[in-house]
Amino acid sequence: MISNVFDIESLSNLSCRYRVISEYLVVGGEPSQKDVQILKRQGTVFFINCLPVREQSWDEFTYVTQQDLNYERLSIERDNGIHLLNALKLQSILNAHAHEQVFLHCATGNRIGALIAVYQYYALGRTAKHAISVGEHWGLKDKEKISNMLLEGKLK
Repeated sequence: MISNVFDIESLSNLSCRYRVISEYLVVGGEPSQKDVQILKRQGTVFFINCLPVREQSWDEFTYVTQQDLNYERLSIERDNGIHLLNALKLQSILNAHAHEQVFLHCATGNRIGALIAVYQYYALGRTAKHAISVGEHWGLKDKEKISNMLLEGKLK
């Protein structure tokens, strides 16, 4: 049975790290094939992969699309992919699928959280402290590094 909200108990069976952001959005690390099946049973219809192909451990695109699920890759480099343009691209994709169940991932969730912090700071004009807090909720782990880069204007 497909639901229209994520079942937290079923998500606990995922092997990848994850965070439930909303009733429609889960952010996490790279999923396994089993994770894709769990998420599909939960009603996930769209997968957004922010890993460059060379960082992936398996052919996620082929597997996900063979499951009749939608898939988009937004290749975000770990060292030089965290900036406003990529944050805006990610936000545009999320806005387009705001009422669909989405699984959004990178390797661990850190890049996703960093992009969200960049979006909060530059696009929405939030304080660095607020932007980092929101980014942390989405998976940001490198809080001090991203905070310093925001304040120095390095992520525009």
